[in-house]
Amino acid sequence: MSSQRTGRIVISGQTPAQKNNKQIYRNRRTGNNFISSSDRVKEWQRLAFLELRLVKLRFKGRVQIDYMFYVVDNAQRDIDNMMASVNDVLHRANSLVTFKNGKEKLLPGTGIIQGDHWQKLRVGSADAEIDKENPRAEMVITVLEEL
Repeated sequence: MSSQRTGRIVISGQTPAQKNNKQIYRNRRTGNNFISSSDRVKEWQRLAFLELRLVKLRFKGRVQIDYMFYVVDNAQRDIDNMMASVNDVLHRANSLVTFKNGKEKLLPGTGIIQGDHWQKLRVGSADAEIDKENPRAEMVITVLEEL
């Protein structure tokens, strides 16, 4: 553990469980079915990406994330699914590039965290409380091994 640099990040809104909110769509051109996240998840991701544009933190190397979720009500939610949604957004935030032709591409290694696999991420603590007025996810990210 060479470095103990830390940062705190907040994502507003009720964190959806990305894994549990899938829909089947049909490709109009090919007629093939495909699975995609629901419109609710996509909207949360879009708003999270906009909010995270203001975050200038970049964590290179292995990190630990401690999660605190403030949920809107007492409904049962899988905390590990909410963590997966947050990890995906943190990994992809600020790494999406749109070209002049309208095509988009993720640039690897340019998100707030470099990945959510075990070599890059140690899961710290995770908890949840109710906050009807201000649902959000708060993460404290600590660098364990700097690159």
